[in-house]
Amino acid sequence: MLTRRRKALMLLETPPVKEEVKKMTLLSLPDVPLVLILSYLSPKDLIATGQADPRLAALTREHSKLWRGRVCTDRYYFKSVPELMGLVRVVPPVHKVKFEVKRSPMILAHFEKFDRQSAAYATTTLALEGPDMECCVAVIQEIKSALEYVEVTGLDRGLEVLLESLQVSPPPFVKCLEIRLESYFSKCLHWWPMGKVVPKLRSLVLLSSGEYFDGVKQCGPDPSLLDALRSLMRAHSNRLIYVRLGSPQMLPLLNACSAALPTLSLTVAADQGAGLKHLRSLKDIRIHMNQDKFHVDTFLKSSTAPLQRLDLRNCSDRLVRSLGTLSLGSLQHLALTCGYSGWTVGALQVALAGMPNLQSLHVLGVRKPRPFELLTRVSSAAIPKLTLLLFTDACGRTTDNSPSVDFWNDFDSNDSMDSDSDSSPPPPPPPRGYLGATACEDLVRRAPSKELHIAVCFTWSHKGILFFEHSKSVEGCALCDQASTAVTYRCGKEAKLDELIQVQ
Repeated sequence: MLTRRRKALMLLETPPVKEEVKKMTLLSLPDVPLVLILSYLSPKDLIATGQADPRLAALTREHSKLWRGRVCTDRYYFKSVPELMGLVRVVPPVHKVKFEVKRSPMILAHFEKFDRQSAAYATTTLALEGPDMECCVAVIQEIKSALEYVEVTGLDRGLEVLLESLQVSPPPFVKCLEIRLESYFSKCLHWWPMGKVVPKLRSLVLLSSGEYFDGVKQCGPDPSLLDALRSLMRAHSNRLIYVRLGSPQMLPLLNACSAALPTLSLTVAADQGAGLKHLRSLKDIRIHMNQDKFHVDTFLKSSTAPLQRLDLRNCSDRLVRSLGTLSLGSLQHLALTCGYSGWTVGALQVALAGMPNLQSLHVLGVRKPRPFELLTRVSSAAIPKLTLLLFTDACGRTTDNSPSVDFWNDFDSNDSMDSDSDSSPPPPPPPRGYLGATACEDLVRRAPSKELHIAVCFTWSHKGILFFEHSKSVEGCALCDQASTAVTYRCGKEAKLDELIQVQ
């Protein structure tokens, strides 16, 4: 029989039971601190971490804030599309895919960028190089759940494979489709039926490069190819709001554009194709001329729509002057990019004579005469409603490390490179360090609207000046914001208006 004393001694002699210590790992952490740790990793390390464990893959994919604004320079090689999906499943859903056809057995992938659209939302751009359209179609079908933009380049065969896939199993959220053909001279035996559509498609971009010499003349794409693309356009005629025919070979497709199309962009080389008469709802048109053989004035006269925006690239002096005869009374925004031949001083005044409702004017690429010299010939009557004028100046301010006026004069064959130097004293420094300051200030004073803002962007330094009449103390000026946005759009993200001048 055990006594109380004996029981106490037995308890003292029994060694204590050690509690089992659980091992602590990274995966033992809750999601919140784990995501915080992942936020310190580079895109390369995030990809490696996501491929290591399914839970980590779910976290790296679901939390877009881990990727926004990041740059990933690493390239990945795969033998098949299933191997590629192992990489795609650890990143945020792909919103933009850029596929380039390369005659290589391997698939090359890299993430071009992770755009930051908001504080908590990032879009993923996946750039791929693959051997054929079958590979491209397989990728699109795998990532189509969030896909919004599809770009296919270097396509020289197999367009019917892409069109068939989009027709049978259309990506539900694709808004823009861009197809760049390269020396595509094969037949394309596909016809897109009228009843089938890509439900969210709003923008279509078609380009073609390369020519084939058949022994007699230069030939463009096979007619069956144009028929296939024409059927695609007509099936989506009531959905498209933007069409770009980015090469002269695609211009025959102009007649397939819907009468309700509001925005059109063309690249032309010579008079060809249909006019604009059937585009009764056209409001915005952009035309890039590869040659001066295309008569834009005749082309624009064929339009019966009240144009609001007009953007012309590679403009000659003859074209600029002809704009004043086109009766563009509804035009509100005009952008002109100078060609190689330059303009005469009075060309801009002649062009503006027939645009009484113009509110915004962009003049780009003029080197000779200097852009501000064009302003001296513009009368107040020609700009009754103009509120924003933007022009680029390649010479810059005297304080900038920019080429002088004489530098650009050397490109003019009429100027002598060996002329004797002038012994007269140097002229006084220009006001405010810029030769065109007086002309800009004078036009701001003369403008009938009394709200004219003139933005000058110097293309060499990516800096600029903004001239205006209101007080600098005015906050939230919409026109100042528009000028800043226009400079960024026309001259690049690094361009900035670093000097604000109030005109007295």
